Amino acid sequence: MIDITRGSILVSNPPPRLKRELSYFRRGHRGEGKYEDLFTMSEDGEYLVTMPGFADRILKMGIRTRVYDRRVRMPDPDIAAAMTGLHECWKGVVSKALENCGGTVSIPKVLGSANMAAAILRAYSRGELVDRGPSMCLVAARDRKAAKSMYLKLRQLLPDREVGLSVGNTCTDSEDVIVTNYASIKYLRPWEASVFIATGLENADFFERAECVSSVKEAARWGIYETPFGGSVDVDIVTEGLFGPSCASATYADAVDGGYAVPITVCWLPMPRSDQMFRSLVYDIINRSLKYLDKDAHDKVLVIDSPKGIPEIPGRPIQSAGDRSFIVAFRHNLDVHNGRPGKLALEDEARKMRFREYGFRQIYFESVDQLPFLGG
Repeated sequence: MIDITRGSILVSNPPPRLKRELSYFRRGHRGEGKYEDLFTMSEDGEYLVTMPGFADRILKMGIRTRVYDRRVRMPDPDIAAAMTGLHECWKGVVSKALENCGGTVSIPKVLGSANMAAAILRAYSRGELVDRGPSMCLVAARDRKAAKSMYLKLRQLLPDREVGLSVGNTCTDSEDVIVTNYASIKYLRPWEASVFIATGLENADFFERAECVSSVKEAARWGIYETPFGGSVDVDIVTEGLFGPSCASATYADAVDGGYAVPITVCWLPMPRSDQMFRSLVYDIINRSLKYLDKDAHDKVLVIDSPKGIPEIPGRPIQSAGDRSFIVAFRHNLDVHNGRPGKLALEDEARKMRFREYGFRQIYFESVDQLPFLGG
């Protein structure tokens, strides 16, 4: 028997392969770690209990037994209401997240997790949730500062809803929507929540708070990743257990194609031969671009002076027609050894692939004078 509720899943006489499926290697800060089970067994070993987000994973295993799905049905989501005040580029990720009735969502930072949370909340009217049973909507952020920021944004985005805040000694109560941080969930009434939205999943410390999130027993759950570029993420198995697998995503390119975000162009220049020449070149680009940007304050330029990874991109909503953002990156053409590219050259190729995945336009130049934001 497989018995599924909003708070847990119970499996009688679980096969060994299910136990293997629900274990993971928990790695410490120094790389050490051990395998841990994401389930508990009854004393007689007859029943396995695990997290509700594993419902899809367990059902896809094809275990031959009776299945009882006791999850209290959510009202049909109102997609039109959810999209109120949002740009059309939101429609795909919002509709998929709501149609799935829970799961893990990933969006680019330019769209904002507060907008995603507000869309989910608008999809269900207060009256419908009261008729369903538990009616409180709970929105959690990673810490007190993030919770207060989310509270202020939701009050603006949801003028017709009663939004409260509960963090530490600060408490503005509400029977409708309450914003909190993970550490404060245990001080609320989590069993009265019908909608639970967790933000800040990109923060690794979140996984330490799994026990607090698990106390939200009857709610449909959404977990939101907000990363610079958005797009599908590799959902950690713990996150899947709490919220379910990835159900919806949007990328920065989606926001650009939809006419919401500023397009980004990557300008590649050859890396100078010496550190002194490199520093001089970076100074020249920044100094000249500042003079140029005085003519159009909405243009943005980011110069990457390290080949490792990609820093925060100059991504933002369009403020006026013709807004542009540029990234200046350097290619290590001279990093060749015995006819093979060296480490830095290989890292360049990796960055090129990532830029391509994010939908950025890439242009190759030979000198600073050719850069488009300097009149080239």
